[in-house]
Amino acid sequence: MNLMNEEKIKKFKAFTVAHPQYCEALDTIHRSMEATRLRGEPTCVILLGDPGTGKTRVCDDILAELGPPTKKHTDDGVHIINPVIYCRVPNNATIKTLVTRLLNCFETYTKYQSVDALEFRLFNILDTCQTVLIILDEWQHLLRGGTGRALQSAADWVKVLTDIYMGEVMLVGPPACELVIDQHQALADRFPYRARLSPFSLATPESYSNYLKLIRAFAIHLKESVGFIEIPPLTDEKLLLSFYAATGGNMRALRVLLNASLINALNRNDNNLTISDFSMAAGQVKLATRLTEHNPFEKTCSELKKIITTSTKKK
Repeated sequence: MNLMNEEKIKKFKAFTVAHPQYCEALDTIHRSMEATRLRGEPTCVILLGDPGTGKTRVCDDILAELGPPTKKHTDDGVHIINPVIYCRVPNNATIKTLVTRLLNCFETYTKYQSVDALEFRLFNILDTCQTVLIILDEWQHLLRGGTGRALQSAADWVKVLTDIYMGEVMLVGPPACELVIDQHQALADRFPYRARLSPFSLATPESYSNYLKLIRAFAIHLKESVGFIEIPPLTDEKLLLSFYAATGGNMRALRVLLNASLINALNRNDNNLTISDFSMAAGQVKLATRLTEHNPFEKTCSELKKIITTSTKKK
């Protein structure tokens, strides 16, 4: 593939559709941050969603908004200002490994120290770097022990983090994380804001309209930004239902499918995107959220409706 086409794929990857759920999640996070700033004490937020619903992209937006680390020159030297820290919680994490990972976000050496010493360093660095937000992604990894004692330990540590840090903390994880928070009142009180992302649905006229607008936004981007001369009517009912049956309304799955279709079209190099590109892509990628073993792009409209309705009833 030539460099120009590779740039088109990168541009498509960076494209974000600001659909209602996505915008509401961002608004909730902003409200939480503002409440923490005005109250001067933790009024934090949990971002909840199944895999592939857009949590990481929301985090990326917040990171871009607050900006990268900068240098501040003062009379006593140069200080690094780091407004936001994004930390992916390690699999089967302990409190110590998590604190170490947080310190590593500041590129500071942490080997062979006790948990207390590591925590002391962490809180000092957070203050020195004027960090206003800590994002703990995949927070459920800290809960993998499953025992009541492990869950209590994780909850207690997050409570201590918010109390000493006194800034905004955002926990990111699947919906089940909310139950762990709510089982500990002192912790739940510190996380009153809940942002939620879920797979798209076709169950109501409103949800159908939202999915149609999503597909239309991708269609416009593919037509105008990627530069195709011809493109199928992606919001046509049959194609819309095909996309849904192929992805189960999951945003990541939809992106994977569209990306594979885009590669098929660009490799053909005729400046056109065709239905066969989508059909071929559906056979090339295995999507866990797919609603049928058959190729959705080879089904009739009535067959697709039956597949989607049956899948909805099972849930």
